[in-house]
Amino acid sequence: DHHLTVQRYDSLVISPQQNSSRNTEAITYPTKPCSEDFLTLLLATREAHMHCLVVPAGQQSTLLELLDAPQLMDTCVRNGIFDEALDLHAFIMRVGLLHPDLPVVKLLVSQAQAVTQAMLGQLLQRLRTNIQLPECLRVVGYLRRMAAFSEADLRLHFLGCREDWLGQLIAELDDTDSYEYVKQLTDVHRLHLFDVVMQYRAIFFDGATAQDTKAANVREGSVLYTWVQHRIAHYMTAMQRHLPAVEEGTNLASVLEHCMYCCSSLSRVHIDFSSLMQPLFQLCTLRLFSSRLAIAVDAFHQRLDSHKWVVMPSPMHNKPTGADAAGASGQNGELSPPYVLMEHVPLAVFLNGVLSALNELRHCALLPLQKPAGALLQSALEQVASSLVHYKHTRNLADTEVALFMAATRALSDVVVSYLARCFGSVFPGGVTQLSAAAVTGILKDVNS
Repeated sequence: DHHLTVQRYDSLVISPQQNSSRNTEAITYPTKPCSEDFLTLLLATREAHMHCLVVPAGQQSTLLELLDAPQLMDTCVRNGIFDEALDLHAFIMRVGLLHPDLPVVKLLVSQAQAVTQAMLGQLLQRLRTNIQLPECLRVVGYLRRMAAFSEADLRLHFLGCREDWLGQLIAELDDTDSYEYVKQLTDVHRLHLFDVVMQYRAIFFDGATAQDTKAANVREGSVLYTWVQHRIAHYMTAMQRHLPAVEEGTNLASVLEHCMYCCSSLSRVHIDFSSLMQPLFQLCTLRLFSSRLAIAVDAFHQRLDSHKWVVMPSPMHNKPTGADAAGASGQNGELSPPYVLMEHVPLAVFLNGVLSALNELRHCALLPLQKPAGALLQSALEQVASSLVHYKHTRNLADTEVALFMAATRALSDVVVSYLARCFGSVFPGGVTQLSAAAVTGILKDVNS
């Protein structure tokens, strides 16, 4: 067998090769069309791939500019170059409209929107600073280009930002001294409230036609003057809180002058709130006058309790007394105090206090105060007369003391009342008739009862 295998070796080797060749040809023949299609597909894919690689290479600078657009926009916003920033934003938005489905474009649009929000905050912050009309026009122009707000909302945001700025200015004022505080508060409103109204009217000019004028005025009034009313209400609240702390007539008159000048200035833009200020000053002036009269009456009571009814030294008797003293004090238009009151020290103390109150009143003597101030002065005189009656009935006076006491009561009705009536008439025209000597005399009748 071994010898036979060696002799047939060639046949054994050749036969399988021939069989294998025949089998290979059988397999290759059916797949020959498939290999040609695959090769064609491979070549087409490679060509397309090369084409994709070649196109970006030719547009590399444009692609880089597009990808850097949000960063460039952010740089413009940080440096205050808003025109270029808005142009870049518009360009990115156009790209987003042309290719809304590309992920890279969506990313660029989202980044641009984030930068736009930062720019919006920066523009609104500028409206919260002390900027003049040209800058306000530019800022509002940028806001309109951004289309972040409707026209009505833009007006509200503008006034809201200016309100924040005014509130910041007012918060920085020192309110420890009420007199200085109300003057500075008035100056802030006089200067800046006028500016804000002028800026609003210049920026949001409606440009209405003849038939739309009424509607335009309604739109303006519903926004601008509502805000003005809000601001004036806060101002009046602050004045009501601090003005009563001004306890000198000269300072009160100075504040009144400041406020009237503020109202006159704001009247140029149809904002005149002087009618709201006058009742407040009348109340404060009347309160100041009343407090000074109360001090005079208290000083009279204290001096009366400790007074010794003794005869004055002889030089005192050489001076005019009674009605003659009152007439002498009015010669040549003079209002010097009657010298006869030096014999009655409690009345002299009371008179000095009343004159001090009238001096405070004359600086801010508003005409509507004539009657209430006259009533307060009349009440103070009647309190003094009642105190004298009470003193007479509660003290045991000697005959000499009674004579001196009765002289003091006559001086009150004959000298003090008439002299104070002339003084009050010098403060208010026609004020002489506001005091009644008969009422004081009627009270003093009880002294003899």
